[in-house]
Amino acid sequence: MTPAPVVKSASYGADDPTGGDAKEYFDREDRILSDPSHPGYIMPEFVRGESVLNLGCGRMRLRPPNGELYVGIDPFFEPLQQRKQDDPTALSVRAIGEALPIRNASFGLIMARDVIIYMDVPSFIPEAHRVLEPGGRVWLTGHKFSHLALHFVMSLLRLNVKDVIYRVYVFTNGMLFHYFGRMMRFPLNRKRIESFQTKGGLRRALARQGFTEIEFVVPSPNRRGLRRSIRRARRLMRSSRLRSAGKQLLLWRHFLVTARKPATPAARHT
Repeated sequence: MTPAPVVKSASYGADDPTGGDAKEYFDREDRILSDPSHPGYIMPEFVRGESVLNLGCGRMRLRPPNGELYVGIDPFFEPLQQRKQDDPTALSVRAIGEALPIRNASFGLIMARDVIIYMDVPSFIPEAHRVLEPGGRVWLTGHKFSHLALHFVMSLLRLNVKDVIYRVYVFTNGMLFHYFGRMMRFPLNRKRIESFQTKGGLRRALARQGFTEIEFVVPSPNRRGLRRSIRRARRLMRSSRLRSAGKQLLLWRHFLVTARKPATPAARHT
């Protein structure tokens, strides 16, 4: 039997990576994850007996189907409090992915749905490797370049100079990670970090840490829902509600990457 992980003291004081729109973000995630037919819905396949660590869990009311151990991690106090109110038995820890207050080799699966964009990925990957059991796996979704490009165009059309500057930083950070395996915090606000990820950058970072079986998937949305949403987005594009139209398109601009920690120690690439 897999030993239960022991949670050490929580890490407080994490900053809001969403730029102050946390409530809107969590409300949107709740709507998406409560509707499997939604174009943005994506979840891992759970394995019987596999303990699960969910990074950026928010208020997610997730329960593995066979009663396996499930622990949620999030830097925000409010969604964790709401999650506890909804389910008093829920296990939650306030922490960040780059400094997990979890003992070594504690979990069989680490999942992070659309949160690595707000992480220092070069610091997170070694933490994920440390916390995973031998043979454990990571399940991560992130944003492609097209997601960033659409944000950039929308900000240009709205003449939002501040966000244009910020999107240039996100692009630069993604390129730093792709070519050099490094990231930097936003120079005008050192509390924030964001990037987009490339397949090459993530593959090299995961392999360097010793992960194997690295696979990338770009999920295909439900065709009927996709066509309906495209028609709605086109109508909105012709109106003044440009931001709402952009949000329709942003739902599909992500990718999935999975990888496994070898069951036996392997030499890391340098």
